Amino acid sequence: MSDFYNYTVERDFNSRGKGFIINYRNHQEEPARLRIEQRGGYVALCVGLTGDFLVDSRLIQPLILALKGLDPL
Repeated sequence: MSDFYNYTVERDFNSRGKGFIINYRNHQEEPARLRIEQRGGYVALCVGLTGDFLVDSRLIQPLILALKGLDPL
């Protein structure tokens, strides 16, 4: 499995600025993305073509705070 160092973070403007997209390369070195979006008290995680996975935002709050402090690389 490759290292997770080659990635970029960008705001997902389709979610009205409340989301982020992390672009990276998967284990087969193909481009992949993880979309994270706040929806009320929940956070939607979407990887590739799979459906959204809703998580209580309290469980992922440290990740959200860390991403808000990052600029796209």
